[in-house]
Amino acid sequence: MEIKDSGFSGSGEDLTLREIEDKSSSLENIKLMIAEKLHSAAEELSQKASSSDLEPTVSSYERELSKWLDRSAEYVQHFDYERMNAKIREHVAEKPGLSLLLAGAAGWIIGALVRRR
Repeated sequence: MEIKDSGFSGSGEDLTLREIEDKSSSLENIKLMIAEKLHSAAEELSQKASSSDLEPTVSSYERELSKWLDRSAEYVQHFDYERMNAKIREHVAEKPGLSLLLAGAAGWIIGALVRRR
């Protein structure tokens, strides 16, 4: 069974079901790797905050950042990129003018930032 690639590559390649599954599992692996790195950073920061001789204010910031990193890891781990892709496509179909305007503004901002370097 072959399915037409609807990705952003623009190549129009035909993908087999196996290739789609491989692509999906690769994205899942990347997603889990990122979540794991965020979680391990949160653990290290939490340990540092509890065992450091820093001021209480700095220690409390470290704990808050650790919690934030943990929540970010959970978000990344449970993120459904297929659902988000569908929502974005639906929004673009409903409001193409606004979508072009936002894409143009984002491109202009990124271009300005890159030019400064």
